[in-house]
Amino acid sequence: MINRGSVRHILVEKISTFNECEKTILKEIRAHEADFTTLRINYLLAKLKTYVGMVRISEYPISEAQWLDWFKQEVWMLFEELKKLIRFAESI
Repeated sequence: MINRGSVRHILVEKISTFNECEKTILKEIRAHEADFTTLRINYLLAKLKTYVGMVRISEYPISEAQWLDWFKQEVWMLFEELKKLIRFAESI
């Protein structure tokens, strides 16, 4: 979906919620911003935010079902990695 105008308000709301969660996560891990773990967490959060903002943008002609499968796989993989890093940061 290249024209995201019809879902813009939903995207704005989701990104706003994401930003609040991101602030909470970074505040709670209490690691220095130059710490490698914090850098990795910031990287994964930025990647996840990109996926949230993408909605249904694809330059390849794939079906909605194919795109949803890819999206779920990518997002859950990133989310699992993020959870592992947060657990690691909490254990330090």
